[in-house]
Amino acid sequence: MERRCAEDASHGDQTAGPPRLKVLQWNVQGLRPKRHQPQGVEVLALELQVGGLLLLVYNIYRSQRHQLEAGELLSLASHSSVLVAGDLNAHHPMLQSPSPTNETGRHLAVLLEDIPHVRLLNTGEATHTRGGRLDLTLVSSDLAADAIWEVHPTLTSDHFATLTSLPVAPPVPPRPPPRWNIRRADWSRFQASLDKWWADYQPPDDLHQQERDLTAAIQTAATTAIPMCAPSRRHRTDWWYYNDEVREHNHRVNLQRKLYKKRPNPNNLRLLQEVVALARQVSLRAKEDKWLEWCATFSQHTSLGQMWRSVRTASGAAPPRPAAHLHPQQEAERLATIFTSRGSSNQLPLHTRRTQQQLQPHRDEAVREGMEVADMTDRPFSLQELQQAKRRGRDTATGADGVPYSMLAHAGPAGDAALLATLNASWTAGRLPPAWKEADIQPIPKPREPSKLRPISLLSCLAKTAEKMVLSRLQWHIGPSHPHIFGYTRGVSTADSILALMTHINHRPTVAVFIDLEKAFELASPHAILDTLVKKGVRGRMLAWLRDFLQHRRARVRFQGHKSSFQEMENGTPQGSILSPLLFNLLMEQLVALPFHTGTVLLSYADDLALMVTGKGNKLRKTQQALDLISEKCQDLGLKISAEKTRAMMLKAADPAWQLRVQGIDLAWTNSYQYLGVWVDKRLSFTTHAAYLRERTQARLNVMRAMTRPTAGATFSVLRLYYVQAVRSLVDYSALVLLALSPNQQERLEVVQNTAMRTMLGAPRWTSACVMQSETSLVPLTTRVQHITACRISRVLQRDAEGVTQRRLRLAATQGVDTLRRNPWLLQATLAHTKDWLQADLPAPTYHAPPPWEPHAAVFSATQLPASKSQCITEEMRQHALMAIAQVTEPDSAVYYTDGSVDPDNGRTGAAAITRGTELCERTSNHCSTLQTELVAIQLALEHAHHRQEPTVMLHTDSRAGLQALQQPHPKDNVGLITTILGILQSIAAQGRQVKLNWIPSHVGVRGNEFADAAAKRAAGGPQILLNHPVLSMV
Repeated sequence: MERRCAEDASHGDQTAGPPRLKVLQWNVQGLRPKRHQPQGVEVLALELQVGGLLLLVYNIYRSQRHQLEAGELLSLASHSSVLVAGDLNAHHPMLQSPSPTNETGRHLAVLLEDIPHVRLLNTGEATHTRGGRLDLTLVSSDLAADAIWEVHPTLTSDHFATLTSLPVAPPVPPRPPPRWNIRRADWSRFQASLDKWWADYQPPDDLHQQERDLTAAIQTAATTAIPMCAPSRRHRTDWWYYNDEVREHNHRVNLQRKLYKKRPNPNNLRLLQEVVALARQVSLRAKEDKWLEWCATFSQHTSLGQMWRSVRTASGAAPPRPAAHLHPQQEAERLATIFTSRGSSNQLPLHTRRTQQQLQPHRDEAVREGMEVADMTDRPFSLQELQQAKRRGRDTATGADGVPYSMLAHAGPAGDAALLATLNASWTAGRLPPAWKEADIQPIPKPREPSKLRPISLLSCLAKTAEKMVLSRLQWHIGPSHPHIFGYTRGVSTADSILALMTHINHRPTVAVFIDLEKAFELASPHAILDTLVKKGVRGRMLAWLRDFLQHRRARVRFQGHKSSFQEMENGTPQGSILSPLLFNLLMEQLVALPFHTGTVLLSYADDLALMVTGKGNKLRKTQQALDLISEKCQDLGLKISAEKTRAMMLKAADPAWQLRVQGIDLAWTNSYQYLGVWVDKRLSFTTHAAYLRERTQARLNVMRAMTRPTAGATFSVLRLYYVQAVRSLVDYSALVLLALSPNQQERLEVVQNTAMRTMLGAPRWTSACVMQSETSLVPLTTRVQHITACRISRVLQRDAEGVTQRRLRLAATQGVDTLRRNPWLLQATLAHTKDWLQADLPAPTYHAPPPWEPHAAVFSATQLPASKSQCITEEMRQHALMAIAQVTEPDSAVYYTDGSVDPDNGRTGAAAITRGTELCERTSNHCSTLQTELVAIQLALEHAHHRQEPTVMLHTDSRAGLQALQQPHPKDNVGLITTILGILQSIAAQGRQVKLNWIPSHVGVRGNEFADAAAKRAAGGPQILLNHPVLSMV
């Protein structure tokens, strides 16, 4: 038996032109029909959907002894796209068959005349090896015009295979919905709309309704005050840098070109040439500004694909359009099921699930008891906390409500009052509005695995603002985290974790186990987190609010304009949440704080765990005991260790014969492992990482060379910034381990920078590296590695937390150089810092960190200028400064003017404060920063004012950065100096007196400021340093 069937369907050839669907027909032996057909007729029916085409394919075989009735089949072409093909054994002149006409041929000829929606595609070419034309292909008329029918030259039996190509329109992805054009917002009108709504609004008792009313009011105000813009799909080669200035000059060129065409004379030609030249300069400047903006966002974490996309965009290529899915709604539902199932308890081992079930009643009871206990954090949120939480940078993707941070920042007094009322209603009730517990998941392809999608959770900005306020109270309540917790910790990065690893190994034989936690964030148990909060002393409304925050959360997937239904998340910390990092760290803190043996340390950066065992005794036995402890604790916390991905490494020693085990599975010994982006090898030579680094930098240098094309238009400034941000940042990230490279390896690394400098300058290969370094203002990489290491070590030593890193570095600083000769890395690290940095930069003992709801001990104000300082004339700034001084200064107040001075030639620094003929001057340490000298001047004024009796202390300073540093809730640098000033402010406030700090512009003719400036310069020239401060600004 013999039949024809549709064999293949695909998006057609790779040549230019519209996509095409190809259907191949060929003899197939022994196939059974897919549906019941008349005797002697076999049909294989297929439904193909490719792009925007839904095609019904019927492949027919009719024996010579049976008749075919095809009227009903061909009539489908009137409302569907149909392709009918096969061995019909039909002969008729209309069918281009030379054989005598038979009954089936006459039947098909009549149908082709009666049904205009069907066309015959055959060209008269033989389809049988004996020259017959037995195989026919009929297709819908709307597809026949561009259809291509041909006989396959090689695929044959007694019949030749036929290939039919049909035009396919690619599916059009849905247009993105219109969005608010924040850049053209009328914020005064926006605030007026909220003011009017809030004046007549009475908050209901229903929290859900109150949240919906607030969201609706913000959206209504945005609709009236912010224009909408719809993303355009038109491609312009200059779209990526096009701005108002470019548009204006292009308009002038068009006007001048029309004028020249109307009146072609030499004068108009000269004017046209001038306008065109100016427009080109403006376009080049706009290109450079956009390139600099792009390059400033690049870092060592930026994917190579994103950099190449920027180059292609700058070269005029059209941005790629995402391929539309055939069934976006079904795909959204499928992805939602996949993403939510990742946090299901079924992902955990059976014994872990049983442990969670056994612990849950006790944990729930402890949480219920804790919620009933009153706590000092139960008080409502203050306006100060809200304003502190709203301080942030640019807008990010919004949740389902579409309200960005900029709308909350410009909400005005009425908007703040409405938002604060909703937050406090949620806080008092101990639960969140349902909309604050819902997430929209946007799947994006992974950079290295585009076929796999990464879920990006988008949450309401209103909810995240509330989380910031709760986070501030929670951090104040539970205090600092464990010193071996490095992820999501203020002032700590991956470099600190790598530094801790290196210092603990200390060039000694060490067993290292790099533990992989499978789906750690998705599987983290909410009950375990709440139990940890109870143990940390969290009580009352905060515990109730966090309990509701973690439970019964829902998510849906947004995919190509379609949204799936909501599905509940069983476990895990919410992705994209402000609170999630801290809550996850609470679980990791229980792991790193386990009672290990001496010489055993567990380091945690998020879910990357590194277990290090060193010292005397049987290290393998200690390691196995530590792994057993960690496994048991993970079982209590609802975490799952992936033994298949966990690796063990024997550093500075041969691999032992004994195998370490996790959950009954042997761990594989490895010679190298990539820990936090750095390849650690068992010999600690880091040659593997050096080779990896050269490979990555070379790939990014290729992008840099492509940026030099004339079409890309990257200037020297752009190329240098790209190198610093995208290439040298890779070296900076690895500086702590590159310090251990041999001189030969360091020289090979310098080739990377030399190549980049030649590309920037267009210099020939024989150009001296010293000359290029001078032209580009770049230091050798070896020198930079030493500087970065020195800065990192100084910051670690000045941190108030005492961990394994601080202890080992302080010990190394007391040992002689000869003692450290056998440990090259620690020797270089010890030589990289100075004795001035051995003391920790601790908070002042007179300072007590206030709770977040407590108002600041001082009142801060600033002179309001009509424009930026660089755009105002001196006399104008002087008038505004005098008016501001008159407004904030009260009668019978102690008035101070402060200033600091830094001599750039010799590095001398000084600080001064003056008040009513009294001059307070101090010479500070050489090479202090301007900020440090300004803060010292403020300290001098406040120390003097502390012993006076005036009810108000008025201090005028020209250091805006100094006032901003004093308003930070958690100072990062100059901790001792800033907290000393804050301690004095608290002491003056305790006397019942008020301190006002006011910013005025410098060098505008304000007499008090000029006197303070002159006094600070005299102090800098003093013979003796009276105040010493650590100088971190020099590294």
